[in-house]
Amino acid sequence: MRYVVRSAEGELTFPSRQELLNAYRMGLVEAQDEIREEGATSWRQAAAVLGPRPSESRAGLLASPWRMGVLVAGASVALWLLLSGDLTRMAFGAVIALGLVMSMFSTTQRASQLRRRP
Repeated sequence: MRYVVRSAEGELTFPSRQELLNAYRMGLVEAQDEIREEGATSWRQAAAVLGPRPSESRAGLLASPWRMGVLVAGASVALWLLLSGDLTRMAFGAVIALGLVMSMFSTTQRASQLRRRP
């Protein structure tokens, strides 16, 4: 089913709901734009048809300056411990580095899930 989107700039036609959702996620279609399904006579707001966009505030939390600062500081400490030469410190540095890798993996996974949601 085709969808027509009407905004202040004009009208766009999307061949499928999936294409419309992709455009909505990328910001090409705004929440206040109006959408009409093929064959329908009434226009509805995009937010009512497609639902809310993934929260940008949540996405911002994933890459907040505080979180990035902690990761950089942790990486610096882990590197210093790994290069210290003492076996105990090197083991502790390896544990910190492993924790940082797990944290970055978790952040990347949550960020990719944000992009997939309609």
